[in-house]
Amino acid sequence: MFSWVTSFKFKRPARLVRLRRSERSRCGRLTRISLAAALAVGNAEFAFGQNLHWTTPSPIKRDKQILGCSAHLVNPDGMTLSYVLDDKYIWRLDLSNPEWKFARGATFNVGLRIGNQYLVQVADAVAPGTVRVSLQDSLTTFLALSWTWRIDLTAGAVQTRFPLAFGDRVLNDIVRCVSRYDAGSSLKRGMNFSLGTAPWQEQGQAVDSEASSLSAKVASFAGLTPTPLGDLSELAKQLKPNVASRVGAFLVMMSVVPSDGASNPEKVAHAAIARDVKACRGAVFAGLSSLQKTSLGPAARAYSNCRLPNGGISVRYAIVPRKAGGYYMTSIIFNGPELVETTEQSGSVLDQQVWTAMSSVLAK
Repeated sequence: MFSWVTSFKFKRPARLVRLRRSERSRCGRLTRISLAAALAVGNAEFAFGQNLHWTTPSPIKRDKQILGCSAHLVNPDGMTLSYVLDDKYIWRLDLSNPEWKFARGATFNVGLRIGNQYLVQVADAVAPGTVRVSLQDSLTTFLALSWTWRIDLTAGAVQTRFPLAFGDRVLNDIVRCVSRYDAGSSLKRGMNFSLGTAPWQEQGQAVDSEASSLSAKVASFAGLTPTPLGDLSELAKQLKPNVASRVGAFLVMMSVVPSDGASNPEKVAHAAIARDVKACRGAVFAGLSSLQKTSLGPAARAYSNCRLPNGGISVRYAIVPRKAGGYYMTSIIFNGPELVETTEQSGSVLDQQVWTAMSSVLAK
């Protein structure tokens, strides 16, 4: 089995203008007409063999502050697709065309076909020639983009497409760019540098017992039947969570994170992702979901994967508030040579089962 458990040491939005309902309605109609007209210009079939290139990822700056990194791809229809990762590791997708003349704040629907997924999302005009697609789940969408070679866009009756031209490679480069400028990369002393485990963790029999009890309740609620760790026992032993179990090919861990490690769950997730990116010696993809509400307060979810020629590791994180203070952190880990799209889909299903069960159990 591919092993990736090592300790590492390191050196040290533009505001939208709100429109009245009548204005929004008029702008929406004009936007659909304008977008259709813009796409219709030169909207001919083009071959995947055309030599399209992503720009080199570059930092986004405002008043000398780095807000993230982005890269761009122009298709034969003259439309630009932009991948953007902000300084909190949240992804977004922008579309632009110099021929567009949208009213700032106008909104309309666009359809995106990514692999076998078809999404209808709202797009907001953030500038006359640029729209921002408000992805409902940007992390899952960009994970799908890391496995596909093409994205199709639909606006009304008009379609265009982007052959992604090694888009998985540019995702790695964007993540590395953000990591390079990330203030969170000045990681705190005492942080754990093993992929998949909590950045900071409480130790002791009492918290181990607490995590074990919660883990059992979550598994029961989700209808999961953990099995002996088997060949994952060595991995669990090295990562040292408060409790670990096995579900299929996945190692499911739970740790108790002390409240003095970070002031909110997003910062815990950010620290875990920043560490994972630093630790990966292959192609990396990582990101956070937007904060999600639970009965105990905001919770964070995050994901990272590290691909090497002989395999890889993927980790799905969920960080939720703990009544006694601090956080519970679950890590769902796949470690092996079969890190492929089908494996990742199985991991996503398991992650959602654990998330739903944990949210429900903690709400009681």
